[in-house]
Amino acid sequence: MKETLPGCSLVILCFLVGLLGVALGEDRCEFKDRYPLQYVAYKTSKAPIVDGRLDDKAWQEVGWSESFQDITGDSSKTPYHETRMKMRWDDEFLYIGAVLTEPDIWANITTDNQVIFHDNDFEFFIDPAGSTHFYKEFEVNAAGAQWSLCLNKPYLNGGYENSSRVFPGHGWSFSSHLQSAIFISGTLNNPKDVDDYWSVELAVPLGEVQYNNSAGKVTSGSLWRINFSRVQWHVVKVGDHYEKVAGPEENWVWSKMGEVNMHLPERWGYLQFADGKVNSTKVKPDSQWTLRCVCMALYTAQLRYKDVHGQYTNLVEELLPFDPDAVLPGTCSSYPDIKLTKNGGYVAMVTSKSGDMLATIRDDRFLQVVPASPLERLSRSFPLKPSRKRTCAAWRATLTASCWRTASLSSRLMLSLLAFSSLALLLFAASTLACEIINVNIFPLYK
Repeated sequence: MKETLPGCSLVILCFLVGLLGVALGEDRCEFKDRYPLQYVAYKTSKAPIVDGRLDDKAWQEVGWSESFQDITGDSSKTPYHETRMKMRWDDEFLYIGAVLTEPDIWANITTDNQVIFHDNDFEFFIDPAGSTHFYKEFEVNAAGAQWSLCLNKPYLNGGYENSSRVFPGHGWSFSSHLQSAIFISGTLNNPKDVDDYWSVELAVPLGEVQYNNSAGKVTSGSLWRINFSRVQWHVVKVGDHYEKVAGPEENWVWSKMGEVNMHLPERWGYLQFADGKVNSTKVKPDSQWTLRCVCMALYTAQLRYKDVHGQYTNLVEELLPFDPDAVLPGTCSSYPDIKLTKNGGYVAMVTSKSGDMLATIRDDRFLQVVPASPLERLSRSFPLKPSRKRTCAAWRATLTASCWRTASLSSRLMLSLLAFSSLALLLFAASTLACEIINVNIFPLYK
């Protein structure tokens, strides 16, 4: 007597599960939950008059940004005063306009090149190349006092401030070509009335922003990293002046940072340049986003590994337990190639799945994504080479790499897997029934 097993069901099920894995992997590799805010800035043929009022046609015809939020992204900490911004550009300047609602407008600092955020202030941070190095910061208060600085790299990576405040006479700062104006709807430093808002208008020279940080000529479609911050202190009215209340300030930003630290440039929002009919351009997500997220996952894993072992590693397998996103084995990019440097650091490179982009991340947070050459594409086609330094533990980690690729640490993915598993079981049952109906016999067994 001949019995049959629903072999076709097994084939179909494996195929469906394979498709499921690919679908989940691709969705996961988009890192949509981490993508920051993006603002489309339209080119203008007529520059606005920088007087702080924001009443020019160039401003009236474009929309506001999202309202600023708490720097951590905590929705329970909604700012109690609204802040919004706009941007335009031409061949010479990036124009920034912002309105900060405020019933008590005050400022103590009246000279430039001071630590302006000791007052309530408005700030922008900008990184044209998206490298996290040599980015610029600008701060201004309601009295119009301003402070500009260039950071060679984030403070967490040993960066330092290059400014006229630190290096009088020869430090970096925006030149007199930068135009800045403040308009106050109310009065400054008068606690006896209730104010409405103060607004900021800036014309920022594009060339000066790119000092040591060139992203090339700005064209329609160019993407820069940028973020905005508003520092807000708690004050009380004492006679004819304001006094700060003891305690930390509020930090409200356009695109959330996830923690109280603006100096994490890889988390800033995007400025998208557009040239054409106003309000007709769609947001174009950064095609480099996946590679950038993979690089930062590797960077974070290396930091955690060093905390435990006292040094970095060139073996991806040893980083797997420290990988916060489980993307290092090559799920969302090529297998990373890590080289240790003589100074105790490292340089790591990965290519996109398509092979057309090459990303580099260093221990000092330097991040770069460029087109990959044909030779680079070929050299990374076979990345898994045996290493004499690999330990048994490392090889065991290699064998479990596929598990790291499919097992996410996020509850969202776990829920997705459960849901799709249920669907797979239903499909399995349906395919079994279908195979029996059409009497397709695979793997026959005889008794």
